[in-house]
Amino acid sequence: MKKVLVAPLNWGMGHATRCVPIIETLEKLGADIVLAGDGPVYHYFEKRFSHLELIRLPGHVVKYQSQGRWLMIPVLKGLPGFIHSFFNEHNAIKLLITKYNLGFIISDNRYGLWHREIPSALVTHQINIRLNGFWKTGTPFVKLVTNLFFSNFDEIWIPDYASYPGLAGRLSHPRKTPSNYKYLGPLSRFTSPAPKVAHPDYDFLAIVSGPEPQRTIFEKILVKLFHAGPFKTVIIRGLPGSREIIHKSPYLTLIPHLPDEEMHHMICHSAHLISRPGYSTLMDLRVLQRQAVLVPTPGQPEQEYLADIHRNNPQFRIISQEELQTLQPENFILPDTFNNEIIFPDYSIYLKEACQSIIKLL
Repeated sequence: MKKVLVAPLNWGMGHATRCVPIIETLEKLGADIVLAGDGPVYHYFEKRFSHLELIRLPGHVVKYQSQGRWLMIPVLKGLPGFIHSFFNEHNAIKLLITKYNLGFIISDNRYGLWHREIPSALVTHQINIRLNGFWKTGTPFVKLVTNLFFSNFDEIWIPDYASYPGLAGRLSHPRKTPSNYKYLGPLSRFTSPAPKVAHPDYDFLAIVSGPEPQRTIFEKILVKLFHAGPFKTVIIRGLPGSREIIHKSPYLTLIPHLPDEEMHHMICHSAHLISRPGYSTLMDLRVLQRQAVLVPTPGQPEQEYLADIHRNNPQFRIISQEELQTLQPENFILPDTFNNEIIFPDYSIYLKEACQSIIKLL
């Protein structure tokens, strides 16, 4: 049987973690899987799926500005590198098809990983990429380019509910849905809720993620907030390649990364959560059925949009990074107004059907 390649983008951890249910479903169906990634994604897969074949496949890395309002400047400066990476990925896949006997490609937001000789699927919720301010004038051009990228793939897998607004609103819901677009429902590395235990070990759990330098900036702000206490706090740094646990004070511990089962346990034993509103985080929180304070990355249009559409959701409290620095830790304690017994649509059958269609092609 030919193999399935699963290769997520290396921009934060979210693209890798949302591939976990895809990989696990394929495994249950008997597929032979090859994983590919670079940086933190490689290290995450190395630990999470140590039994699977794993190869390094470098991709383009965006580095955000420390000042959010100038976010698009490094993005524009990085366009030549993005185009170069696109062609590098496409050339690499030609060799990988033969070397690893590939029969299907699943690419999470890596636009160059396709080939006319074998079928492929692109996993993305970014059907309509968001631009803000002056840059919004470029939206039609960006839409044209992304549609050209999408056209290279046989299927587009969207990790959201089919009915609008779902979790991602306009990001994942075009006005007209082509026949090769498949809504798989939210994809999370977690499979069960993480209810808060009666006597949590920690007052706060802060989950840091995303590209630099904003990952480090967010971490430093949190350290300053919680270093002196009085709340017992753990910060998960989003660094799966590191092993160093740092005890900053009697109140504050920094952990580089936790395996998914240990992360689930930590969430259960933490009274309050703080995180970025990355889309994969929103999907995780939907499954975990936990409230959280969400702090959008400054100047990142997608996170600002996701935060805005969930602003009235009782599951979340939205705080800007600027506001975060002016508040005291007790301001992050949320009232228990979220009904965690809400029954959400079960979309697992759609992921299984998508994976079953792959098995038939191998």
